[in-house]
Amino acid sequence: MNTRLSSLLHRWILLVQAQPRPVLMAALVLALFAGVLAATRLSVDTNPANMLSAELPWRKAEQALDAAFPNTEAGLVLVVESADADRSAAAVEALVQTLQARVELFTAVRSPELEPYFRRNGLLYLDAEALQNFADGVLRAQPFLGALSREPSLSGVSGLLARALEAPDDSFDLAPALNAFADAVDAAARGEQRPLAWSSLMATPEGMTPSSRKFIELVPVLDYGRLQPASAPVAAIREAIAALPARGLGEVRVRLTGSKALEHEEIGMAFSGALLAFGVALVLATLLLFVALRAGRLVGATVLTLLFGLTLTAGFAALAVGQLNLISMAFGVLYVGLGLDYALYLAMRYRELRLAGVAHAAAIPRAATDVGGFLLVCAATTSLGFLAFVPTSFTGIAGLGLISGAGMFISLLASLSVLPALLALWPAAEMRAPAPSPRLERLLELPYLHARAIWIGMALLLAGAALLAPKAYFDFDPLHLRDPEAESVATFRDLLRDPSIPTLTLSAVVASDAEAQALTARLAQRPTVRRAMSVLDLVPSDQDEKLAILDDLRLSLGPAIAGDGELKVQARPEDAASLDRLQEAMSRAAQLWQGERAAAARRLAEALSRLQAAPQPDARIAVLRGNLLDGLPRQIGQLRELLQAGPVTEADLPAWLRARWRASDGRPRVEVWPKEVLDENAATARFVADVRAAAPEVTGGPVGMIEAGHAVVEAFRQAFLYSVLAISLLLLVLLRSLRDTGLVLLPLIAAGLLTLAGSVLFDTPFNFANVIALPLLLGVGVDYGVYLVQQGRQLPADTNLLKTGATRAVLFGALVTLANFGDLMLARHPGMVSMGLLLTVGLSMILLCTLVLLPGLIRKFHA
Repeated sequence: MNTRLSSLLHRWILLVQAQPRPVLMAALVLALFAGVLAATRLSVDTNPANMLSAELPWRKAEQALDAAFPNTEAGLVLVVESADADRSAAAVEALVQTLQARVELFTAVRSPELEPYFRRNGLLYLDAEALQNFADGVLRAQPFLGALSREPSLSGVSGLLARALEAPDDSFDLAPALNAFADAVDAAARGEQRPLAWSSLMATPEGMTPSSRKFIELVPVLDYGRLQPASAPVAAIREAIAALPARGLGEVRVRLTGSKALEHEEIGMAFSGALLAFGVALVLATLLLFVALRAGRLVGATVLTLLFGLTLTAGFAALAVGQLNLISMAFGVLYVGLGLDYALYLAMRYRELRLAGVAHAAAIPRAATDVGGFLLVCAATTSLGFLAFVPTSFTGIAGLGLISGAGMFISLLASLSVLPALLALWPAAEMRAPAPSPRLERLLELPYLHARAIWIGMALLLAGAALLAPKAYFDFDPLHLRDPEAESVATFRDLLRDPSIPTLTLSAVVASDAEAQALTARLAQRPTVRRAMSVLDLVPSDQDEKLAILDDLRLSLGPAIAGDGELKVQARPEDAASLDRLQEAMSRAAQLWQGERAAAARRLAEALSRLQAAPQPDARIAVLRGNLLDGLPRQIGQLRELLQAGPVTEADLPAWLRARWRASDGRPRVEVWPKEVLDENAATARFVADVRAAAPEVTGGPVGMIEAGHAVVEAFRQAFLYSVLAISLLLLVLLRSLRDTGLVLLPLIAAGLLTLAGSVLFDTPFNFANVIALPLLLGVGVDYGVYLVQQGRQLPADTNLLKTGATRAVLFGALVTLANFGDLMLARHPGMVSMGLLLTVGLSMILLCTLVLLPGLIRKFHA
């Protein structure tokens, strides 16, 4: 250490030692101020798009698209599913009605199912042939529709089924209908509500099969004053879902997804995971301190120093960054592992001096002087590993780099001020050195006794690692950094596997409708494209032909479904008797028919028998009336609405839908759907490359993933280069020896190669969260090498460095850091887990190479 710097440090420690109470009082005030800053000004940004610089060309394209179409994304999406389409539709109506009333939480709640435009004009979106087939099916059902419209009662349904048995229509398969009726009757016999799905029984146009999966889009009001801005809207949604069973819709499954739901669950998981990892890290660090220091007061002073530095670092983060992201939230755990080293090295040197007989008052400044230079090197090199990302475009880790880089110097300041002040007030009791272990002594001789064998073995190990290392890759899919079991993620993945749902699409904004038509035609020919469309495709084609078919259908149906008001289900005195007659008719039919139709008739007859034998027959019949007929008025009403279709233009489209497809300045948006399921990186890359070949200007989620991956890989290369150059230059300046600089770096190079191989073996690819590992490990690992090389310079050449206090300090410092890196794997957040795993593997390799490889090399070159 520089003599002048050593003298300054010595005088500073003497000053702190002489005035410990004012120093600690000033530290307390500073900590309180930093804590208030962190609590009031530090927020969390969960938007993954903000992890990269807004100045990147593809980010600018995304921002331009968002500015032109600000309402493209709803934010929250409810996926409603049940055994049949009718129950799903009823649940959608109930949820929309409930949530639309919460105007303070949602600016929009809508479902295409309930949109008047589609309820009236939905048939126009069929091709003419499918529409004609639908019309023919409705005409075949005309007698039944008329009977149901005139007599919406159990008597009417029973008579209708009886007539169907007398003259069965071979073009209509009765078996599914009879089985559906049997399910409803069986449920009524048990007193259970089970509405009949009329939509599955009526004539349905090909291509418009009623889906049991329906969607509700919600635009939430976000409260950015909360850790989870969407917490109030999400709570209201959960409350509305919980109320469905009271409406007889308990079997309906409702799941929540969408960008805001993904962010909501991720931030909750990341925050709870970071808290858990931090708590465990603090406990483990304290336990390791007791093992290393063996003095309660010394451990207490070290832990208080750690907490002071952490609080100051959080305050610095509030001032310098203002917002944490899902990566920089891990800074607390990283700080415990890395920032504690400085106080630990000082405390262990103090303990070593006390064991050597140095008095308490003299041991404090001497310990600081002995390790002060090394601590400065540690702070500088570790900070360089963090700060290497600051000048890159990867702003997500740049924030973590700035916070943690500054945190290393804050930790150094705390270790050289708060810790000496605490030690001055709390002198450690008399300490005894542990008895040496013969087994450990023999183990520590191995790197010297078998140096050549170790070097050969390491060379073979590195050769194998060199074969695996090129297989390491970067995973650019941000969905892989989210918990696959979280509801929003699992639902999104479920939708992603259905190519008919536009989950991940690309978009391009063009100047005119003619360009939109040309681009959609060109893109439709691409092999990876399922569909390309614009606002022009939302206006039905061949309207004259389709409207003529609907006019003929209306005329032919006549009074069968006439009427403007909703059908009213009626209770007739003869309902019970009609059910008895139906039971007898079904029993006869079961004996006359064969196959599935006979089995279905027999099943319905048996269900009616159980209903007749059930207690409280009037109540059971009332339940059956609801099960069979409650959904009928809605179905007849929907058919009436569909037959009211008229000519439509783009102006007739719902305003919210037009705003998604045509910008306020008139430019149309072209959307491209993938043919493949984009659940693998290779499929996403193929889709983006193929579409860009025809339309280089496209943007959207898949482009963002690909480009973000390229940007992060480039940022990693830059950061690694910056850190290698900066740390190498720093080592040359401090060590003033090219040979010793090489000795420090050689184990790090070997450990880096082994870490790359480990990422392949553990199937842990690099990603947005763990890419900081190698530059950071370089900054951390160089400290261990510097400490050992400096000790090798100062001690006789035949000294066993592994038995010195320096190695003991390095070992315990590394164990504390290793334990805290490993704590990140306790978090449920996959990004933090991957960061923890890679850092743990990397630091283990550094420790192995430094303590096994370096001592023999130091003895060889310093001899």
